[in-house]
Amino acid sequence: MSIDWTVIIGGLIIGIMGLALALFVVAIRRLRTAEQLMRRVRQELDKGGREQAEIKPYVLQLGERLSGMEKRLRHLGERMSQVESRAQSGPDYDQAIRMARNGAGPDELMRQCGLGQSEAKLVVAIHGVQK
Repeated sequence: MSIDWTVIIGGLIIGIMGLALALFVVAIRRLRTAEQLMRRVRQELDKGGREQAEIKPYVLQLGERLSGMEKRLRHLGERMSQVESRAQSGPDYDQAIRMARNGAGPDELMRQCGLGQSEAKLVVAIHGVQK
């Protein structure tokens, strides 16, 4: 019995070609799957870009409003400091009222409490002893 090498070689060649064809088909399917995945990713990116473009004006508006609020808050803080500073170094109205109730006049309130002339007259007019 003799072996026909041409048949064996031919069979091997056909087998190898079949295997190559099967690998080629698998590669094509994976490539198509990858292309579909890439299309979906691009669609999602486009969708995200559109959503970002839609949101951008609102984000900018919120940023401007926040900046304005920060400026107002700083201004209010400065004003509070000014008011507190004035309250600590300003005239002593409580003492002026007590003195006016005890009969002190505007000149005495001006000297002892640091009130201006019109303030002293007003405290005496409101809280002073009625003649």
